[in-house]
Amino acid sequence: MGSNDNYRYENGDAAAGMGLKLKRYPETGVSVLIVGSGIGGLMSAMECWRKGHSVQILERSAGPVYTGDNLTIQPSAMSIFRYWPELCKEIEEEQYDCWMAYYRHTGEHIYGPSPPSFNDPENSIGRKGPHVAFMQSRVKFYKSLIRQAERLGLRIEYNRRVVSYYEDEDAGFGGVVLESDERREADVVVAADGIKTHSGKIISGEDTQPKESGMAIYRSAYPVEHALSEPLVQERWKYKKGDRPIWEFWLG
Repeated sequence: MGSNDNYRYENGDAAAGMGLKLKRYPETGVSVLIVGSGIGGLMSAMECWRKGHSVQILERSAGPVYTGDNLTIQPSAMSIFRYWPELCKEIEEEQYDCWMAYYRHTGEHIYGPSPPSFNDPENSIGRKGPHVAFMQSRVKFYKSLIRQAERLGLRIEYNRRVVSYYEDEDAGFGGVVLESDERREADVVVAADGIKTHSGKIISGEDTQPKESGMAIYRSAYPVEHALSEPLVQERWKYKKGDRPIWEFWLG
């Protein structure tokens, strides 16, 4: 694929010594262009690399965006990490492995504390992949993906804003036009650039604008020691170092 051949050797050489830990399919000669280096873009890039494809990654931001709250990823999606031993280990160490309890705003107990239902014994039979906890820190999870991409030698090209997509059906490839008028082409183009982007119109056929919900959420976090220094908090939770964390949800 012309200039795309340059990336086949540039992206992935760092993993040459990881054969005993991470297995890669033979090279396919298929080139993949991924627009966006968020969670979806990086996972697509890593899996395409593992399947033997050559990968380019374009990102409009100036660098990694380490923002966000928490996210819950169900076991069916987490099973893919069984192919990524180092990443799997990092995820298990960083995730919030807690139980949950539910109360009404009146103080009436509804349910719990108990582990997520997807970890009930009957739901864990035959499961592959890491232990799946209730929630992941979006920032820590994303940093783990960045580190894994670096271990593979996958290069993210920052400050590359895509302004349009195109496809040449006769030639059998797709491509993008950058803000600089540069063109990039590949056998497969993956649009992982999120909402309010040029790819969204191609998929939906129209410009889809986000709708305001009328609600806002402010969330803050601080070390548990600060909370437990208050006698009322200590009496309510009776938490001791080494105890299993519990997330309480109050509804009303």
